[in-house]
Amino acid sequence: MGFQGLAGFGGGLGYLAFSGAADTSYHSKRSTRFNHNLSTIEEDSAYLNRTPSSEGNRRTWTYNTWIKANDVQSWLLSAKESGAHYTHLGFDGNGSAYFHNRQSSGSNITDNFTSDARHRDFSAWAMVTYVWDTTNSTESERFRIYYNGERLTGNNNYPAENQLGFINTTNVHSIGYDVDNNQYFDVQLADVHFLDGLALDPTSFGEPDATTGQWVPKEYTHSTSDWHTLNDGTTWSDYVSASSGYAASPSNAFDGSTSNRCEPSDNSTVTFDFTGLPGGGIDVSNSLRIYLAKAGNPAASHFTVNGTNLGGSLPSGDWLPVSTSLLETITLYHQSGASSVELFAIEVDGKILVDHTAIGYDSSGQKNHWHENNLVADVGKVYSETSTWSYSGNGFGSNPPSKVFDSDLTNYMNNNAGGQTITWDSSSFELSGALRLYCYGGSYTVSVCRSGGFEPFLSRFGL
Repeated sequence: MGFQGLAGFGGGLGYLAFSGAADTSYHSKRSTRFNHNLSTIEEDSAYLNRTPSSEGNRRTWTYNTWIKANDVQSWLLSAKESGAHYTHLGFDGNGSAYFHNRQSSGSNITDNFTSDARHRDFSAWAMVTYVWDTTNSTESERFRIYYNGERLTGNNNYPAENQLGFINTTNVHSIGYDVDNNQYFDVQLADVHFLDGLALDPTSFGEPDATTGQWVPKEYTHSTSDWHTLNDGTTWSDYVSASSGYAASPSNAFDGSTSNRCEPSDNSTVTFDFTGLPGGGIDVSNSLRIYLAKAGNPAASHFTVNGTNLGGSLPSGDWLPVSTSLLETITLYHQSGASSVELFAIEVDGKILVDHTAIGYDSSGQKNHWHENNLVADVGKVYSETSTWSYSGNGFGSNPPSKVFDSDLTNYMNNNAGGQTITWDSSSFELSGALRLYCYGGSYTVSVCRSGGFEPFLSRFGL
């Protein structure tokens, strides 16, 4: 099937950082945001979907993602054949990780798993791994869920050996949408991987930090596909410029085909300058080829690679092999009325460079398009740190601020008597995006103040 990540859906955020700015460890590079039922913005029904043109492996696959939920319930991946025949994986209304596979054969027995643990922390990123492997002779190994590297236990009805699921069929597959109940979700996802035919454990995608022990992302290295090695969300045509315009757009050189060309306009030079990329260019491990065509007889200086003149003996409508370990620059020149050089594609180590495209567009007309997020996560922060909380009166008693951050909606913080004020100064934390407060009982005022001021911009009474 080959999702191969929101990597494969389009990808390309800044990064999800779990360490300091000077750290050189891996940072997640791809994410998207689904906005549904957020109290602070207009509701939308955004989701991702794909209908495979051919079946993949329906007995073995792995789905892994980093998730930051804004609600306990979410649908991470689903596929439905017809009627009540479907495969779902996500989190239920209690915050438990679950898997449902309702079979189309026999008496419609449902293979299912629901974790005992309930995950309700809306402030933190976490990694969840789903493994479907019905070829395993051990019944309890045929479906597994891991949360931050730890295998979850729970209620289960494991599938039969070699049972077929509906993931990897030619039916529509969705992320962010419950195909059985027509529901959407409110969540952020990063570094999503779907591995067709592989049953992998969480250590393929994450690891404990050597200093803190916190589960952090690491680069997935099993794959040699083009999104992983090259087409990781970069818009290559952004690195192209022209001295006097184009006869054909530079984006044509990165559309994945050898049918469309990038060409300078008359007496113009087009420059592909990759020196601004990390490492000063594009690494070439084995081979570099450039698909070219020419008109007339270009001079040697009319086509260059890394400053070397190659224009004197170019192919026309064919690949030109170039020997280098780092692709830095390419130039094309069009001499009016005499000759020109046209570039159709660039292939590095057997993979054609393809521009990053938008993750997707909202078909409802509400313009809730999917765009990359630039995410930075606070790590090692203790939000209930007493130095950031204060109160007037008799204190917190048996319900201190730590109750707010224990991921359990049945626990709460309050003061010891009416007429008292509790204040949290969150200015030392990096907090952004939508804000929701879970409150109940009594008559009181909740105010949220802007940074650097005391005038409330959100105030609710008698919640």
